[in-house]
Amino acid sequence: MERYALDFLNNCLRTGALGFDKSDLTSGRSSGYFFNLALAIKDGMGLAATKKAFLEQLEVFWGNMLADWIEEYRDERFLFGPAYKGIPLSSLVTEGLYDKYGINMRWGHNRKEKKDHGPDKGLFVGDLRDGDIVTILDDVMTTGLTKKETWKDLTKTYKNLVHGGIVLAFDRNEVDSNGNPPIQKFNEEGIEVSSILYAPDVFEYLHKNNLVSEMNYKIFMAHQEEFGVRN
Repeated sequence: MERYALDFLNNCLRTGALGFDKSDLTSGRSSGYFFNLALAIKDGMGLAATKKAFLEQLEVFWGNMLADWIEEYRDERFLFGPAYKGIPLSSLVTEGLYDKYGINMRWGHNRKEKKDHGPDKGLFVGDLRDGDIVTILDDVMTTGLTKKETWKDLTKTYKNLVHGGIVLAFDRNEVDSNGNPPIQKFNEEGIEVSSILYAPDVFEYLHKNNLVSEMNYKIFMAHQEEFGVRN
């Protein structure tokens, strides 16, 4: 695990963003652990740790020459955060790109419900334009369904958008309802997905360092045996 990922994991443990209680997922499954990004960014320290981790992950995702590479496409680049947890992510990371690299990108998000009045009416907020290269920042990947629905809504509203990939805080490493690995399906469609934390690596680290009980580790392993992606 990279140093920045470990720092982010420690922040998640500090804030309770990663917990080991039973949790009902949006996929309808039950899990023996949960990941809640809202807790990871509940204070200033958490915001700073999360911004740093996403910036480091973007360096990996976009390449080590991020500053030079992004400059060429800056006017077409857009960071998008799905409501709700993607909203603070996209704003934090956009500010971080400017602060660290001097790159002044645009960012925005969607609404859960379409606004039908005012100058900013519609489903989306931000200066998104036809032909933009859109990178999505979000909290977690389970089955990937919400990511697909978000992209579908975007392409209905704007013309000739290019998918610039997905960068996540946490990958649960689970198959979808049809038994397909969602990240592999995205990759097959030409959409790259990158994640700061990968559930099997996280639990191996926690188990090795006695940071998770033997019972909770076994619950995780059983869940992965049933729903996990086979490598």
